[in-house]
Amino acid sequence: MATGGSLTEEIDYVKLYNLRPLVFHLYLLPFIPLYGAWLYTWLMIYGVSEYFEAGLIAVAIIGLLQILSGLFCHWNVHVRSFFTCASESNPSRAKIIKVVPTANNGSAELINLHHDKAM
Repeated sequence: MATGGSLTEEIDYVKLYNLRPLVFHLYLLPFIPLYGAWLYTWLMIYGVSEYFEAGLIAVAIIGLLQILSGLFCHWNVHVRSFFTCASESNPSRAKIIKVVPTANNGSAELINLHHDKAM
């Protein structure tokens, strides 16, 4: 639902989303196979006793990347919508809306949509 020009003097554009299930959030899903692949490589191929420190450093680096990806969701609304939401074109099915204001009119926000049932 994003448009080419500004919607109003204060709002640049809005975009509709639905929240993905937690396991499909991009600060979690890519790291599950990454941890598994590294632990398999470290435990089965290299050996824990020979490369103990290197293995822990690699696990710490993967953990640091996961922590940073989670923090980026708190620091930036656009990253949060990309990591945690799926785009929705139907307004009646959307659960979340991202409102992006024009320059010098505030900051972008993700807002829960509340639908009233028509009587």
